[in-house]
Amino acid sequence: MKRPLFIILSAVFATAGSGSVAGADTQVAQAAAAAPNSPDMLAAMAKCFEAPVAPPATAPAPYTAFINAAAAITDYTVTVHETDQTDPPKVESEDRVLHFKYAKPCYGRVSVISGRLAGSEAVWHGGHKLRGHLGGEVSHLKAILPDTDERATDVRGLPMYAAFFPWIIDRFNEAGTITSAPGPAVGGVPTDVVTVTGGDPKKQYGFTKNVITLSSVTHLPLINDGYTGDKVTLHAEFSDYVINPGLPLTAFDM
Repeated sequence: MKRPLFIILSAVFATAGSGSVAGADTQVAQAAAAAPNSPDMLAAMAKCFEAPVAPPATAPAPYTAFINAAAAITDYTVTVHETDQTDPPKVESEDRVLHFKYAKPCYGRVSVISGRLAGSEAVWHGGHKLRGHLGGEVSHLKAILPDTDERATDVRGLPMYAAFFPWIIDRFNEAGTITSAPGPAVGGVPTDVVTVTGGDPKKQYGFTKNVITLSSVTHLPLINDGYTGDKVTLHAEFSDYVINPGLPLTAFDM
């Protein structure tokens, strides 16, 4: 059974110690110094790159507005109610509420508010590792995990930074065809619905289509639905945005 966000095993505690996020703050610099053109360095660099400001040439206006709005944001916080499930033959599902903090270029923090592993948290400073802890009596025990470890992802394998705007945009830009249409009001807010299809399903975490509902006022996501075939296998609702609150870097300490 896959274990989603931040399940921490005793075996991991033995190796994690009390250090920083496995040198994540300096990971890119160290990789570049050791081997400037290595795949590891290029992959580490990619984790800290911002999504392209320029949208694809054929992108519809609402999607372009989302990219421009994201480019103008330095940091933000948001609450996400997410339900998702894996694909057959072994179907697992999850329903949880998460609170995210993000600051450019590559600082993130996620707290599990409700659902499985409520009380757990993790921080990410770019690179390929994050540092987290469970809630409750063992919250003082920290562990360092690779971002692809099943204990540090949701049930579909998405890493924590996949919820941040630059990586949503980057994944959508790689997907293929992007179209839009006026959407229904969400909480009285007018919306535009952007549909993204195509691309390699493996790079899209198995999704064959993404439908993202953007506020026509702020141009930020309100709902994101990921499809596998005709079935919604990810439904995420974004709420309680706080834009450019001036988060200190200490907000991403653990």
